[in-house]
Amino acid sequence: RDGDQRLMMLNSDFIKCSIIGDFEYTAILNSFYNIAATHAPSLNLKKRTTGYKNNYIVNCELYDSRFISHLLDLPAVINKPSSIQGTCHDEKGIISLNGKFNDITINKSKYNTFEINTKSDNERITLNALVSLPAKKRKNSNESSEMKIMMNSSVSRDTIKNSFLWHNNKEKRNTKGRLRLEAMLTRDTCGI
Repeated sequence: RDGDQRLMMLNSDFIKCSIIGDFEYTAILNSFYNIAATHAPSLNLKKRTTGYKNNYIVNCELYDSRFISHLLDLPAVINKPSSIQGTCHDEKGIISLNGKFNDITINKSKYNTFEINTKSDNERITLNALVSLPAKKRKNSNESSEMKIMMNSSVSRDTIKNSFLWHNNKEKRNTKGRLRLEAMLTRDTCGI
């Protein structure tokens, strides 16, 4: 602890992570929970109060995770360096988290890129994700192209908006599309 600043670090063969700022160790995840409770009140999440307002920056680098994934029997393996960065400011109701995972395997399926970005403000929580699947060549064809799948979502005052997009950018056999959804969260008289 240096004045109002705290520093928490984790260094290992597969991850280097630091959290720096004004935060309480036991209340770091409360910020995410409370933002969800604010933007989706019908979920009936009770805000967690600790009397402490978090204000911190997170920076993590993840490396080859084959050993730890095997040890913990996890379905995901990070094959190349990846990163997670973010900020949290409870008083302003802001959370921003950006992750980029390169060359990962989940349940034996390989992905070139998996990116996720989320942020909140006083109006909404937004989540954007991008997944790139490796290119596959078809028999008797020289054409190959990776498939990209994108998701954009937002939650504001119990309204959820989602958009799914996909495309493969092939000249022949081009596959692309978009699906948009909007839903309103409500609670019935039983509280469900």
